[in-house]
Amino acid sequence: SIHTENTEAVINYMKTVLHEFYEQKWWASVNRESAIRGPGRNKLRTSRRFKKEFAASGYVKNIMQFKYRSEISKFVCGVAPLNIDTGRYDRLDEDERLCPVCNNDTVENEYHTMIECNAYNDIREDLFNNVVKNNRQFYDMNDQDKFEYLFTSDEICFYTAKACFSILRQRSKILYK
Repeated sequence: SIHTENTEAVINYMKTVLHEFYEQKWWASVNRESAIRGPGRNKLRTSRRFKKEFAASGYVKNIMQFKYRSEISKFVCGVAPLNIDTGRYDRLDEDERLCPVCNNDTVENEYHTMIECNAYNDIREDLFNNVVKNNRQFYDMNDQDKFEYLFTSDEICFYTAKACFSILRQRSKILYK
């Protein structure tokens, strides 16, 4: 009847308005430069490099063990136990939050850990070998594009999640023997 059609129209309109409201709020949160509380930069620095739409990421939708999903989430959300995040508690400037694993005077952030740090070469090699099975052009990409691909491709998110887990486990073994 007319009442049912009007109710459905109002509900659909409200869904659209709410979705647009929260999408704008999300974009503002992701693109904010400063931290919500205290000094420092936005922890979503990694996520905003490749998160282009207001939707669930592939790693959230894929079926995988909790331990893997948890670790990739930490990398994406900027809360992995890396010095880029933990150094804020010691009030270190970002450029002082160096990698304690490779000692190359490089800031220990998600990019360094996944792409550059020589302490994880074995894990990275295994990851890249699995990725290239799904994308033969992977080795032709520059390192920035490789990093983005690792966290955005639904087809290889399991391998990326497993690498994040292995890296953080190896990091703990190296630092806390």
